[in-house]
Amino acid sequence: MPSPGESGNINNAGRHSLSKLFPFLQNDWPLPLLLAAQVILNLPGILIPPLWVDEAYSAILARRTPGEIWRSMVYDAGPPLYYLLLHGWRFVFGESEAALRGMSLLFALLTTIGVYFFGKLCFDKKTASFASLLWICAPLCVFNAGQARNYTLLSALSVGLALGAVFYWRKPRKWTWAASLALLTAAVYTHNAAWFMALAILAGLWALGRGDYGYAPLCNWGTMLGGALLLYLPWTPTLLAQMRITERTIGWVEKAWSPWSIGWTMNALIPGGAMPPYIDLPVFPAYLYGIAILLWTAPLVPALLGMMQPQGKMLRFLTAFFLVGLAGPYLYSLIWKPIYLVGRTDFFLTPFWCLLAGAAVSQLQRKWLGNLLIAILAAQSLGLSLYMELRDQERSELDIVRYLEQRGKPGDAVLCTGLTRPPMEYYLKPKGFRILSYPRDMAQHLAHLNEEWYAKNVDLDAEAQECIEEAKSVLTGQGQLWVIGSERRINEPLFEQLQREKTLRGLNRVQTPKMGLRKIGEPLFILPYLQANDAG
Repeated sequence: MPSPGESGNINNAGRHSLSKLFPFLQNDWPLPLLLAAQVILNLPGILIPPLWVDEAYSAILARRTPGEIWRSMVYDAGPPLYYLLLHGWRFVFGESEAALRGMSLLFALLTTIGVYFFGKLCFDKKTASFASLLWICAPLCVFNAGQARNYTLLSALSVGLALGAVFYWRKPRKWTWAASLALLTAAVYTHNAAWFMALAILAGLWALGRGDYGYAPLCNWGTMLGGALLLYLPWTPTLLAQMRITERTIGWVEKAWSPWSIGWTMNALIPGGAMPPYIDLPVFPAYLYGIAILLWTAPLVPALLGMMQPQGKMLRFLTAFFLVGLAGPYLYSLIWKPIYLVGRTDFFLTPFWCLLAGAAVSQLQRKWLGNLLIAILAAQSLGLSLYMELRDQERSELDIVRYLEQRGKPGDAVLCTGLTRPPMEYYLKPKGFRILSYPRDMAQHLAHLNEEWYAKNVDLDAEAQECIEEAKSVLTGQGQLWVIGSERRINEPLFEQLQREKTLRGLNRVQTPKMGLRKIGEPLFILPYLQANDAG
């Protein structure tokens, strides 16, 4: 049996060898705790809700081959990388709701790691911990980490690219330049907003000014941007095709945009602020918003005043990055076409806002005040995030899915109107249901619907008749037709044609208070139809 002294030596040796394998366990112990907390915080949103329209759209695209995904993106509004990654992910982890969302959580965790090491590299461990805590508690982060969408991939790439820029500014190396080129290329193949991210990086490097290597890092970063443009060329024909049909596919963005959008972004970043409508957080009295704004901005004032000091270089980098990244899509939307969506186009800036706030709070002279302020800010965010995760959904597509699973059978046709197809196809197609769309081309651009465009450019009466003929052609034997409807005006020609149809007999309309499109909140109903010769 070893002596107490020998036992201590053994334990020290064990800790020493462990720290070699996992150095953060010794020097950066807050990081694993933060990552564990982030996983726990996000589990309810990953495990409980059904996939909504946009998520189901991701899942359906991921079922296609890489070539089909690339071609399908003509009807989308962005690049294909996320869907290609999800296509490979589902082969390993499956395509349950939790499995599909797991990839988004992974990228949110990688963002946390990036925020932590950026804070530690450019400031100190306290800033790193504060900023990471604010990031993992932020309602926008919790929301997107539980969505099978591409936003946390973009946030991870943005933080990685910013880290690469800082490393390169300090000491230009070929591997840093090559890694940053790869990250930027991945980012522009993930979301169009990444081009504004690239401009924001250039602004941040310009704000850093001359370093030990003069302005060479800034010039070389410009050549990297040219390299990314070259690597983007294969995607350019699809991008131009997308731009030709934006009125048809994403014309709704113009309605969601206003010159006040940039203000809503700033408000959305504040715990307790007015979040994007699709997150559906509770509305508070105006004075509470004012208190939240003061809590967030009060420590930023002295921090930003210190930017001109020698030690304020990284604050200048973060501020320039944030402001240019915010102004880019805003000015583009103001001058040309609206692309700015609060909580989406601007989401890649959220980690940097948390870094700014974390750096400002950590620089307060009274440590207890900084700790108290961070505790209040994190509690605000955490409370809203938990409410968002645990609240009962007012409406859900799952009610319709369960009804059809119980009363329908393989071979039945489900005619989906408007935006209802993605969740129906995700849940019901693997069970043998035949999925159809009205209008028919909604089978292509699954997550976008511009009613005004269809009213002006499509003969909806003829479209309705052709949809009904298609539905009848796929019905076999005792097959039944189920129409998923809503009160949208675009659906009226279809309902009128169904009433006049001689070969189908309509049954009673089915509707419950919870049948609807989750997040959008649109009430839905089911119209069952039997073939006339089977109506009995």
